[in-house]
Amino acid sequence: MSTPLHVIIVETPREDVELLLVELCRGGYEVTCAQVNTAADMSTALSEMEWDIVFANYNALVICPFAALKVLQENGFDLPLIVFSDHLDEDASVRSMKAGARDYILKNDLKRLFPVIERELREREARRDRKQTEHALRESERRFRSLVASSPVGIFEIDTAGRCLYVNERAAELVGLSVDECLGFGWIQTLFGTDRSRVEESWREAIRAGRSFQEEYRFQREDSTIAWVIVQVAAITNAEGRHAGFIGTLTDIADRKQAEETSGEERLRLMEKQAET
Repeated sequence: MSTPLHVIIVETPREDVELLLVELCRGGYEVTCAQVNTAADMSTALSEMEWDIVFANYNALVICPFAALKVLQENGFDLPLIVFSDHLDEDASVRSMKAGARDYILKNDLKRLFPVIERELREREARRDRKQTEHALRESERRFRSLVASSPVGIFEIDTAGRCLYVNERAAELVGLSVDECLGFGWIQTLFGTDRSRVEESWREAIRAGRSFQEEYRFQREDSTIAWVIVQVAAITNAEGRHAGFIGTLTDIADRKQAEETSGEERLRLMEKQAET
């Protein structure tokens, strides 16, 4: 069964085009071919369908391989360009490859034609897969960042020295600082006075041991309001399995603390009442 191959041939003599097409058909390809002789013709052809490979004549007068490569770049196409010529000295082949040509084929050495095509089609597919993977990764990161930024829970990242690398808006709001003010060691400055030494010691131990922890403490904002939070911290590792820092969440527990305080006051009043009787 023939393999479809879509080919653009750039400013190449008719007999050379025929030689190339016959050889491609002999090799089992079902060839769709566009012959172009100007940059404008090439740009038009590129827009009409999806192509697999470009062959360019090194000795072309109007659109040489260098000009053809420029057309590909200007139109944003990642297509392998192969120089096809009856003769190509070492200097010319080096200049072509440096300019972006993927390889060169001599008319009197067509045995290299099929290995070169197969290699370039494989590598192009690999590049396409890699770009799709990278695009999917960027989209995933974008969605994750959007989710984190709009989360009702404070989210932060701390490095192995205790420096804050990232906070979302909710975390900054609970701490009582701007996002920028929280970075580095800035987040420490609004820790409630009697909680500070305990919190700093917990972080020192977590950093030393590379361990996760959970703790409740307070931040005192500039307007003197108190934010009670539960902090849940998870240690993270890098690709080599080494400790790389922490990610964590800040959850507002003010309502729970208020309920505990109210419940405690009610129990105290009940005990006092019982004592009176």
